[in-house]
Amino acid sequence: MTSAERIPPSPADGGTDAIRRYHGLLAVLEQPVLVVNADALVVESNTAADSLLAASGSAVVGRTDPLAQAVDEDYRPVGRERSPAMRVLGTGVPSAGQIVGIQPASGGPVRWFSVNAEPLRSGAAADDLVVLALTDVTERKALELELTHLALHDGLTGLANRTLLVDRIGHAMARSQRRRPDPGVGVAMLFVDIDDFASVNDTLGNRVGDEILRILAQRLRSAVREEDTVSRIGGDEFVVLCDEINRADLARFCVRVTQVFGQPVICRVGEEWRSVAIGCTAGVATARAGEDADRFLQRVDNMVKEQSAAAMAERTAAPGFARPVSSAGHPSTAPPASPRTAGSADRRHHRP
Repeated sequence: MTSAERIPPSPADGGTDAIRRYHGLLAVLEQPVLVVNADALVVESNTAADSLLAASGSAVVGRTDPLAQAVDEDYRPVGRERSPAMRVLGTGVPSAGQIVGIQPASGGPVRWFSVNAEPLRSGAAADDLVVLALTDVTERKALELELTHLALHDGLTGLANRTLLVDRIGHAMARSQRRRPDPGVGVAMLFVDIDDFASVNDTLGNRVGDEILRILAQRLRSAVREEDTVSRIGGDEFVVLCDEINRADLARFCVRVTQVFGQPVICRVGEEWRSVAIGCTAGVATARAGEDADRFLQRVDNMVKEQSAAAMAERTAAPGFARPVSSAGHPSTAPPASPRTAGSADRRHHRP
């Protein structure tokens, strides 16, 4: 059977029974179905399509192809030329799986559909039609987005994970190279390592330790600029990626971020609410010319390890050192020591 033969006959052709069967078939389909002509007008629609695309009690027949007014997966308008119907009419080749987002006529969020388009050729090009069948894939797309989010974010804090951080570093460094060189502006990473966090878990339990990490992550988000990326790259290690930041702003930014860890964390321990003081070792590194994202992050990793080891050595070397525990039975730290600079890192300690 040819495509032309699949076009339902008109009443003048004595095809009344065929037309009745045709409309009955369309009516029972749960998928929205449209038939669009070469002028991008809807000439047939079923009940499901009318429910989706037309106001209550009205039909979509006679209107401009609504898929031309949809959006693609990047939320850009599809437009007439990229609509499934016009693409198929232009090529004469069926298409399947084009994803479009449609705003339901009844309101609510955008719903996503996979569109299959089949040409129905006639003798004259002006009479050509396209049948469009829409399959709702909103739930599938939401699941895909969720899986993508999980693959790129830390499961505990929701912050960017190492994979996403490396990607963001690469983009930031590429933008930096495209800009006119300015020695005062560049890409920087502030890293923070919580001091002796293992003792928090040992004393208060892992559940409380996890809650403290979530609270600190929320504070970090609120302390940075919207364009900055906050990442958790280790059990108790955080990194903030700063793009297009000058040295003066970076110094102020470092103070603001480290203050996040200078404030006690209020959390629930069993039936009690406790104030837990957190210390940290922090530093900052700036990207070097010719350095790629992986090397930059590896250098930051090494700096974190070196400075954490140095901070631990200083604490344990102190006479009579013991990590203090408050009367409520939680770890505590003293106010932060004065910042010191070592190499290319601005090292700051909150030491007990």
